[in-house]
Amino acid sequence: MTANELKTFSAGLEQSDYAEWTKHDLKVILRKFLVATGKGSEIAWLKIKTVKNGKLPEDILTEEDIKDLQTQSYTKRDAAFILSFMKVELAIG
Repeated sequence: MTANELKTFSAGLEQSDYAEWTKHDLKVILRKFLVATGKGSEIAWLKIKTVKNGKLPEDILTEEDIKDLQTQSYTKRDAAFILSFMKVELAIG
């Protein structure tokens, strides 16, 4: 790969509809591949920025919101599904 091809790929990637995390991961993979093959100097110009989550605390469902979803669910299966996700999230966080 030439430097021009790498720049073309990077520009196309930035203009693509891929999610920010996908763009980030592809750049990391490309950089690691080129470093492993001894061509790391060709990609030194590539900036890999950290991706911000974008979730604010007020955007996250509260325990009360989840219980409201559970009570308004159509079937017992749906209610159990919602509550199981709530319990997993509470265990992680």
